[in-house]
Amino acid sequence: MSELILDQDIGSYWDVLKPKVQSLWLTEEAVSAVRLDMPCLSAGSFQELAAAKKRGEEEAKRMKEAIEAKRVNPAASAYKKPERLQGVHNYDILANPAYQEKYHYVPCHYPGREEYVISRYKDPDLRLHCVDLPRLVINLAYMRKAEARALQFSAEYIDTHFTGDKQSPDLQ
Repeated sequence: MSELILDQDIGSYWDVLKPKVQSLWLTEEAVSAVRLDMPCLSAGSFQELAAAKKRGEEEAKRMKEAIEAKRVNPAASAYKKPERLQGVHNYDILANPAYQEKYHYVPCHYPGREEYVISRYKDPDLRLHCVDLPRLVINLAYMRKAEARALQFSAEYIDTHFTGDKQSPDLQ
């Protein structure tokens, strides 16, 4: 086994995520940190993810301009698409669309996501807390122990005990 050396010439974990995945993960993390006061990524990891997204956007823009200017032929063998991670990118089961459906979770990138929930509440804040409930349950391990023990699984409890911003952060 000692002579086995893997060199796949791929970027960092953050760089090999698909651009859409990077964007969705940044949104979920920002909402979890701001609204629920429950960040899952360290500040350094969040910054690395944001930087990788920016690098990817800049590279895509350069490549698009080169193709439009006919400086690069995407069909040519010298052109190599970046390697990307396949499948679900992390252990967050709510990142998997199949589990989003099973747990009735509406991801944070959906505008007006509180309108997608079936709820007895008319108040938009309480409806939004109903949407956040699966995230709280899945991320229970990221809570402080006293908070986790006291948690009640209701929109009213979330409304009174989580001091984060009521609205999703503006990530534009």
